[in-house]
Amino acid sequence: MTIFQNFCCCCKLELGGLIIGWFNAISSFIGILGSIGMIFIGSTGIILASGNAGDLEIALSFLVVGCIYLIYFLIYFIASINLIMGVKRREPNRMKLMLMLMIIGVFISFISIWTSFWSGLVYAIVYSLIQLYFLLCIYSLYKMLKSERSGSV
Repeated sequence: MTIFQNFCCCCKLELGGLIIGWFNAISSFIGILGSIGMIFIGSTGIILASGNAGDLEIALSFLVVGCIYLIYFLIYFIASINLIMGVKRREPNRMKLMLMLMIIGVFISFISIWTSFWSGLVYAIVYSLIQLYFLLCIYSLYKMLKSERSGSV
């Protein structure tokens, strides 16, 4: 049984899955470009540090953080493309990686509510609820496509 029948009360779940998939693909692609920029800055900083320990430490941290972000955004980009292809081809198994990443994201965003200061509390709550709604929509779409595949529509 699916949790939602529609996305944002008026669109089909398939359209919602495509919107979420494309939004995540575009934002993760921008993140990939930013990560490459951080790696470039870190690499250039290491070359230009000329023995100054403080500059070398900052450059190295840019390089390491850039590499971590690059791996994260590449995985998220692959998951987004798989979500889009899974919706278009009606293959629910392609959606599993995105579901796992969204579950982790929702969990982390709800934890961030408890660590937020008062100024960011409203933002953290709203962001967490939107992420939870998107997760439930993708899960509903997954269950719907899964039941179609098994023939129990």
